[in-house]
Amino acid sequence: MLFEKPKWVKHERQGRDVELCPLFSVDIDSTGQRLATAANDNKVRIWAMGPILDAQKEQDPSVPKLLATLTDHFEPVNVARFSPKGNLIASGSDSKLVVINQLMPGPASVRFGDKDAPSLENWKQMHVLRGHKSNVCD
Repeated sequence: MLFEKPKWVKHERQGRDVELCPLFSVDIDSTGQRLATAANDNKVRIWAMGPILDAQKEQDPSVPKLLATLTDHFEPVNVARFSPKGNLIASGSDSKLVVINQLMPGPASVRFGDKDAPSLENWKQMHVLRGHKSNVCD
């Protein structure tokens, strides 16, 4: 499948210079409201689909685009997949981990020292599955 993404759907690695990171995985939840991306910046980002599908929403600064940034991995994230209900997301990385996050009610919290924009949605880590013998890929 070919996927042409908007320029604002991106992962960046912060250092001396800002570096764009290639996307390794994309998934759309079953409601069609969210898009998850995974990349070698060690993060999963969850985006609103509204601005992707509707040019007016894309141009409206009051419509959020980035809903959440999940920073549970310490190495590149190879895959991110929503559950059928869309309230869980599993991600796998080069650190041989699968992390499962759940969408919770209420406001998101900010991690100390986090340089990413505050998340609008409250995704909480529920499980970490360890013991894989190799990188976790799709």
